[in-house]
Amino acid sequence: MSSLFTALRPLAIALGFTAIGAQLSGSPARALDQAAIESKFAEVLVLTPVDAAGQPTAVDGVGMVALFSSQAATDFEQRLRQRETAASGSTAKPRSYSLIRFTAFEAAYRQRAQSNPKLSKTYVVDPTDAGAALGLLQQQGLSPEQARILASREAFVFCPDPLIRLTNADAKGQGASTRVVCSVSFVPIALLVNRSTPVLKTPAVVRAYTFDQLYGFLKTQTGDDARNLVITTPLEALLNSNRPNSNRPASNSNRTTASPASKVDAKTAPPTDAVVSPNQSQPKPKQP
Repeated sequence: MSSLFTALRPLAIALGFTAIGAQLSGSPARALDQAAIESKFAEVLVLTPVDAAGQPTAVDGVGMVALFSSQAATDFEQRLRQRETAASGSTAKPRSYSLIRFTAFEAAYRQRAQSNPKLSKTYVVDPTDAGAALGLLQQQGLSPEQARILASREAFVFCPDPLIRLTNADAKGQGASTRVVCSVSFVPIALLVNRSTPVLKTPAVVRAYTFDQLYGFLKTQTGDDARNLVITTPLEALLNSNRPNSNRPASNSNRTTASPASKVDAKTAPPTDAVVSPNQSQPKPKQP
C-alpha cells in the first residue's frame, strides 16, 4: 500500500514540516488537477465566528479563526469571553459561529487580507488532536521544541502509514467503491489502524501531516490512492444534526449557524463492513 510518510519524511525532517509539495517527485501532467485537490479539502468543515450578516469575521486580538471541532469552539469561546469580561469589567456577549467548508474559510481570509495585510489567521483543533499531533510529530523526527511550535500553529490531517484501502460493495450490487481514508481527527484513524491490523501484511501506524504537506502529496502523485483519498471531519455530525434532511453544503457559500457549545463530535471510525486491502503488495510513491 502507498506510504505517504515514505514520500514526505526526508524533506519533512529537513524543513521542519513546512510546505514541501513542489519538491516531491511525480508527473505534474498526470497528477490530480487543482479542482480535484481542492474538492478534497472542501470536505473538511470548520466553525468560524461570523458577523450579523453571517459572514466570517475577525476576532479582535486573534484574527480570523478556524475551529476544527465543537469542543475546540467551546474552549475558544470560553477563553475569549473570560478575557473580554476581565478587560471590560462586564459580561461579554457570546459570538455567533457558522459551519463552513475549510476552503471557504481560506478564501474569506485571503479576501480580507488583501485590504488588511496584517490580518492573522488561527487554527484551533480539538484538544485530543493537538496532543496526538504533538506526540506523533516527535515520533516522526522532530525535536520536542519543533513539534510544540508546529502543533501550536497548524491543523493536521491524520493518515495511516502505509495508507489503507477500504472497499465497500455497492448497495445495488453494481460494483464497489474504494476509499483511502484520512481525517482531521486522530481517534477514527487510530481505530481504523487497530481494526485493520489483523488483515494487514504490513502493520500500519498513524502519522500527522500539515495541510500543506497533504496538498503537496496530492499535487504530485498519480496513482489511485491520491484520487481515492478522502478527508473526514468530526464536524460532519454537527452538520447532519442541524440539517437532518440534507447532504453536505452544495457550495462554499452555504452555511449552517451553530453554537460551539454543542457536544456533537462523532469521532467514529470508517464503516466496519468495509473490506481492508492488504497493504504490503501495493506500490509506494517514488522517493524524493
